[in-house]
Amino acid sequence: MFNIRIIFILTIVVFLFVGCEDPTKPEESNSTTNESTLNDSDLGHEIGFVHDYFLDLDEEIEARYLYYNSYLTRGANTISAPEQLDPYQDTLNFQTFPYYIAEVEDGNTADTVSYLLSLTPENIQAYSTMFPLDEKNTANQNWCNELLVKYAGDCPSTVEVDFDYFINIQTSTGIEEDTVKSEAEFLNVSAVKDTTFTTNWTNIDSLVWDKERERYSVEADSTITRSSTVTNEDDFFDSLIYIAIIDTSRFPVTDLMFVDRSEWDRYEIVNKSENFPHILADTFRYKQVLLMDDAPMYRINGDCNQNQQRDLAEEYFDFGADWCPDSLETGLGKCEVVDTDELGDEGYGSILDEVPCNCLGDWRNDIIINPNWVSGSDVDPNGDNWRDCGWDGVCPGDDGYESEDPNNTELNGIWDSNEGFEENGQYNFDILTGTWEYFDDLGNEISGESAEYYFDGDSDGEYDLDEPFEDRNCNGIWDEEEDGDEGNGIWDDDESYIDLNEDGVWNFDTPEPLYTLSEKLETYTVDYSDPENPQPVTSLAYGDTITLKFGTGEASTY
Repeated sequence: MFNIRIIFILTIVVFLFVGCEDPTKPEESNSTTNESTLNDSDLGHEIGFVHDYFLDLDEEIEARYLYYNSYLTRGANTISAPEQLDPYQDTLNFQTFPYYIAEVEDGNTADTVSYLLSLTPENIQAYSTMFPLDEKNTANQNWCNELLVKYAGDCPSTVEVDFDYFINIQTSTGIEEDTVKSEAEFLNVSAVKDTTFTTNWTNIDSLVWDKERERYSVEADSTITRSSTVTNEDDFFDSLIYIAIIDTSRFPVTDLMFVDRSEWDRYEIVNKSENFPHILADTFRYKQVLLMDDAPMYRINGDCNQNQQRDLAEEYFDFGADWCPDSLETGLGKCEVVDTDELGDEGYGSILDEVPCNCLGDWRNDIIINPNWVSGSDVDPNGDNWRDCGWDGVCPGDDGYESEDPNNTELNGIWDSNEGFEENGQYNFDILTGTWEYFDDLGNEISGESAEYYFDGDSDGEYDLDEPFEDRNCNGIWDEEEDGDEGNGIWDDDESYIDLNEDGVWNFDTPEPLYTLSEKLETYTVDYSDPENPQPVTSLAYGDTITLKFGTGEASTY
C-alpha cells in the first residue's frame, strides 16, 4: 500500500503540472514517404553498421566483450562507472587462429597465448610420436628440437624441463621444483612394499559366580594389541619417461583440436602382471589366558553314582503308573501309585517303597500267578496301556470321542503327557501328573555318603532352594547325607561320556571323560583340595588351582 500511494501522488503532481502548461501546438511533419533500409548497411542514428553485428568465420577474429555490472555480483556499479571495469574479470575475449603455429607477442602478458597448434584427423599422425624425455641427452631421437618450441630448433646438449616432476609441500609457492637432470629410463627400480599386521586379544582375569544367572560370568582383562610391519624389497620395475605433443590413447583427435605447445600435462600409466603375486605374512606368538573348553564349569556330570566308571541304564518295568502288569491287573480301572508316607515318616518324599495299585499282589516280593490270564493276550484290564490317544485319553472309536485333540498329540506316534504309558517300550515320567514307572534305583556301594555341598548364602546353616549346590548324583536336587547306600531317586539312563576316539564304546583302560559339555558356565564347582573342608568356587582367578571330588583318571585337579 505504501508504494502504491507514492505512485498515485506523483502521478497527480505530474498531471497537474502538465495541466498548467500552455497547450503545445502540433508540428508539421516533413516525412511524406517511407524509405526502405534493406540494402543500406548504415542503420542510421547511433545504431551503426549491420556488418558490425556479425562475424565472418572464414577470417581471423579477435573480439572483446565487456561485462557491465549493476551491483549484482560485485560492489562496483560499472554501468555508471565504466572506468572500474576489471580487464581480466569483466571481459570476454574471443579469438580464432589459423591451422599453423602462431605466436602472439603484442599486448599485456595476460593477453598472450604463447604457442598454439591446431590438430586435425588428417595431420595427427605427424604430432603423436612419443619421444624419450632424456634431459641428459637432447640428441636422443632429437626429442628436444622436435617438441620444445622455446628453443626454436636450437636445443643445448642437456636441458632441465620444469614440468616432469613436482611435490606438493607447505611453502609459499606450494611446490618443490625439480633441479636434477635425469635420463628417460630407470631400470630395476625396487618396489618396496610395507604391510602392518595387527592382532588383538583379551585375557580372562577371573570367573565369578552370578547368582541371578545361575552360572559363572567371565571378568575380562584389558585388551592387548600387538602389531608388526613386514617389508618386501624383492620386487623390481622399470620406469620409462616419454614426452609427446599429444597421446592419442588418451585424447583421440576426431575433429579440430587446439594444443598450447607451452603447456604440459604430466600423468602416469602403471602396467603390472597378475601372474606374480607377492604374499606378505607374519606370525604372532603370544600367551593368552583362556578358559579351557572342558573347564569344570562347562561339565555336565555323567558319572551319576560317582564310581568313576560308565554304568548302563537302570532296569525299569514298563507297567505304567499302577506298577502292575496287565496279567495281574484287577480290572478296577486306572490308578496311580502315590506316596502315602506322612512328613517325618521313613520313606517320605519317595514312592519306591509303595506297592502297586489295582493289582493282584506285589510281584516284586512274591511270585503271583493269575489263572485267568491267557499268555500273549493284549487285554488291558485297568485301561492304562499306551494307545496314542492324545491328551484327552480318548481315541477314535471310543465312546465319547468327538474330534481330534487341538494340540496334535493324538496319533502322532510318540508318547505325550496324560497318555497311558504301559507297554510303550520306554521308561516314562509324566511331569504333569507326577507319575512314573517302577525302576531299580541303584546305589553306588558307598554307605553314608556325605551331603552335597551347597553355598550357604544367607549363613543360616540350611539349604535354601535358590542356593547353588554341587549335583554329584545328577538328580537335579540337593541331597543331604545318605543313610546307608541310597539311590538318587530318579531313573538313570546310560551314563553319558565323551567318546574321544569315536568308537562308540566307553574305554576303561584309558578312561574317557564321564561328562558332556554345556555351552554355558553353569556347573557349580566345589574345591576339594581339603576334603574335610570343601570350598565353593565363587571366584576363580588366573593361576588358581581347584581339586574336584571325583575325577576321571588323574584329571581331578584343574
